[in-house]
Order: sequence, then structure tokens, then C-alpha cells
Amino acid sequence: MNSELIERMDTPAMLETRTTCSIYVTSAAANQVRATGGAGEYLRISVQSIGCSGFRYQISVDDTVDHGDNTCNSNGVDIVVDAFSTPYLQGATIDYIGGFDGNGFTIDNPHCTEF
Repeated sequence: MNSELIERMDTPAMLETRTTCSIYVTSAAANQVRATGGAGEYLRISVQSIGCSGFRYQISVDDTVDHGDNTCNSNGVDIVVDAFSTPYLQGATIDYIGGFDGNGFTIDNPHCTEF
């Protein structure tokens, strides 16, 4: 299969042919993804530049894998990361926190440091 000719890879079987990423999804995050996503959907994670302020994370559920995306599976969740974001997310942990203060996904990224 010539990967240059592939515009989109939409089937789980095709995921095995893609470059892998190294992201860990906790069981709490995996349960939340399964509760909100449907069959054949992936957790898409990206890093977006927001100008002088640096970067922010974008997490969504997606049903496609685009040419150039990297994929991995953690805790039963298929993850899709675009090529730009992959180096920034290697080794990151995705968790889901629920409580009275609000619910949401969190990302613990070993590449980020606080000043």
C-alpha cells in the first residue's frame, strides 16, 4: 500500500499501518471517552499555537484518521494525533476529573514545565 496515495484512513484495521504515538489514557478518561463516543470513533488530541501565549490542547472525538496522522491505543481508546502535535504529546497522560468544581479532561505533559 502506497501511503502517499491515501487521503484518509477511516477503518480500525488501517490504524495498524500508521506511525504510533506514545500517549497514556487513564481508566477514568477511557471510561469517559467510551461514554461519549460511538463505535469507530477516536480521541483526537492536538496542540494549537495561540500566538505569544504559547500552546493549548484541543481534545475531541473524531471518526476519521487523516493522511499524516499518528495513532496509538491506550486503555482500549484509539488515539489520533496530527503530525505537528505528536512530538509535543509524546509521553503525555490524559485523565478525566469529575467533581463539584467541574468535569473535564486533563493532560499531564512531561515536556511542559512551570516557571
